[in-house]
Amino acid sequence: MALTLLAAKTTPISADQAAKALSAAYKSVVRRKPSFNILKLLVGQWASETGNGKSIYNYNFGNTMPTGSDKFYQVLHASEVIDGVNTPMDEKFAAYKTITDGAQAYIKVLKSRAHWWKGLQSGNIDDFITGLTTSPKYFTASPASYKKLLTDRVSAYSQYAKKYSSNILLTIVESVFGIGLGTAALYAFHKRHRHGA
Repeated sequence: MALTLLAAKTTPISADQAAKALSAAYKSVVRRKPSFNILKLLVGQWASETGNGKSIYNYNFGNTMPTGSDKFYQVLHASEVIDGVNTPMDEKFAAYKTITDGAQAYIKVLKSRAHWWKGLQSGNIDDFITGLTTSPKYFTASPASYKKLLTDRVSAYSQYAKKYSSNILLTIVESVFGIGLGTAALYAFHKRHRHGA
């Protein structure tokens, strides 16, 4: 399918909006809410890639290139590190019309490479960087510089990751409570039928 060119335009979003959208997107793709450690990496990378959400274009959460499932693209003036030299160039990037589409596509891109996904699932910045810099690499910048920026952003936005991530303790309590209710209902059912009620 041919991609349709969209005009490059900024679609700024807040850290709260990003965390909420990424949590919902992760749940849509993976069928469960992300843990706090996973979501804080996602929000941290979103912030690192988009100037804290102020320089996000057409809801491209991770400055990703178009994939086979994308419908739209945009052309942005960017730079790549080639043989150690920062080289400016115009490049095609994926483009999306909604925050939901952009967040879901970002999760799918990370999931498309086993080493990127494994790094994310670790919930650890070092392992995430290792995954992202394993060929094919997610980025061409210095891993040390990227790690420093990502660490800073994770620290700055952890509160939003905490707000929208899964709460393991709450999930356990809800499960135990649900099992308890189910057992009580089953006991009442058997008791009623045993006495001919």
